[in-house]
Amino acid sequence: MAFQLQVAAKAQRPILPTGCEIADVAMLLEFRGKQQSLAKIANEIPYSDDPETGFWGNPFNDTGYTMYPPAWRRYFEKHLGSFTDLSKQPVSTFRQQLAKGKPIVVWVEMHGFPAHAILLTGYSTSTFIYNDPYTGKAERRMSSQHLWELMASQHYRAMTY
Repeated sequence: MAFQLQVAAKAQRPILPTGCEIADVAMLLEFRGKQQSLAKIANEIPYSDDPETGFWGNPFNDTGYTMYPPAWRRYFEKHLGSFTDLSKQPVSTFRQQLAKGKPIVVWVEMHGFPAHAILLTGYSTSTFIYNDPYTGKAERRMSSQHLWELMASQHYRAMTY
């Protein structure tokens, strides 16, 4: 069985060299019919030296790191109406959420970065389809097993609305 949501890709660069999760959220918003620029989102989110409570560093330059799901709750509730932390959930839960029409932001180790976020947009029996804000490309594919391996270093963090 295969399933795919049509989510337009957005590139994080050059505006947000370290704002991959912000670009993923912009894709989610656009998918839901809401337009927000990368800069507007970056200026509205909280900042902190703890990525569990806000963006650590500056996404507008190379000093940024990331912002984990708990810190996104208020933003999602305000702009998307709900928030679901899918961290440490099994792959089957990801498939269920995608089938409900909800793309998923997941944190992975990728492109030489210890923390990178991609947007899952679909799946087949053994693969996931994703948009990568680092490359700005949509409909990339990787095996479910490889996704799980890439998520391990980021403690299997994931979220949707």
